[in-house]
Amino acid sequence: MVASPGFANEKKVEHLAVINDMYTKAYELFKKYSSVPGEGQGQGRLTLWIAYRIAQTYYDAGKFDMAVRSVLSISLTFRTPAEMSIGLL
Repeated sequence: MVASPGFANEKKVEHLAVINDMYTKAYELFKKYSSVPGEGQGQGRLTLWIAYRIAQTYYDAGKFDMAVRSVLSISLTFRTPAEMSIGLL
């Protein structure tokens, strides 16, 4: 069975890198426009979800060090001041 030229070309594309670029651009836009005064917290939650998807895409691509770094940056959002003062990240 002969593979079509389109399929051979698709095999060359690193799809997870393309997806991660799109998530990163979306994350930057949400961070930029979520700081508009008078807006609710919905924007902040969606920004964190996009950051989670970036970490998940790094994990799926096998870039575990980048996935851990992304998750750690997200987890700082959920730390209480007491946890930070005793050195839990």
